[in-house]
Amino acid sequence: MSEFRADLAGVSVGDGLPVAVMGVINVSPESFHAGSVHRDADVLATALAMVDAGAALIDVGARSTAPYLPTEITPAEETSRLVRAIERLAAKLPVPISADTCRPEPARAALEAGARVINDVSALSDPAVARLVASHSASLVLMAAAPVGAGRRGDRQEHPGGGDATSAGGGDSFATDRR
Repeated sequence: MSEFRADLAGVSVGDGLPVAVMGVINVSPESFHAGSVHRDADVLATALAMVDAGAALIDVGARSTAPYLPTEITPAEETSRLVRAIERLAAKLPVPISADTCRPEPARAALEAGARVINDVSALSDPAVARLVASHSASLVLMAAAPVGAGRRGDRQEHPGGGDATSAGGGDSFATDRR
């Protein structure tokens, strides 16, 4: 049986390795969970507290992808939010920064601001994101999810929290049977 492992900007993850925790910083005011939104002034303190608690990476999200809310923002707004947060963190954190985006403009700006991982909840729905990640020698996290507006709105309105922690963020997790 082969092992499945990956290196996320120096953080080794996968089979046989200890769990690596990713701390999540939400800078999206239109988020479905208003209590999770961080202002510019507290982003660094929050990230440092997460690292002190054991986070191996810090993920910054600047755009809500909740399929049951009217949350669309422009790529320029997402870029501005991501860059402000990442620039506050990049030189001060002892762990890699991940940018949660599926759009090329914000991904490019995040990588240039100091992110070393792109966390794409659309599983590369835009191939330009893959090219950007490769050209910056960055790492990539993919999540399987139905496209926004692809019939999931009603499902999430009826069950907005999902059934467990893997579905709470609006995406689907999957496992590979290697028997």
